[in-house]
Amino acid sequence: MSIPSKKDFIIGSLIWAVLLIFIWILYRSLFVDFSMVGVIGMVIIISLFCAKWFNTRYIITHRTLKIISGISHNSIDIEDINSISHTKNILIAPALSIERIEIKYKQYETVYISPKHTDNFMQELLKRKPSIKVGVK
Repeated sequence: MSIPSKKDFIIGSLIWAVLLIFIWILYRSLFVDFSMVGVIGMVIIISLFCAKWFNTRYIITHRTLKIISGISHNSIDIEDINSISHTKNILIAPALSIERIEIKYKQYETVYISPKHTDNFMQELLKRKPSIKVGVK
């Protein structure tokens, strides 16, 4: 089951503002003061931001939660998940919304994600491991 990331105005505005700045720098590197290093650098940075915006999703399989955010991929064994709770933490995370889910797994690991339908997402995890604590901070 593949679930896209929720995208909110605040995070979206930040990402697109940064993208526009880099596109402007790319334009200047191409047409005003040609710089091959600038062109290559801006194309890489723009590609990474676009990959994050268009390719952040979460996949729940029978045994794992796969977190895909741009070119970053992470897998968590569902059996390792201890608790899930709603949060509005703004730390850097594979999430495109401020409304997030905090997942605590293993002994001290934590990840913040923002699935589009958080309650359905949490229910899917609970189907696979009913002992996950919900709402624990």
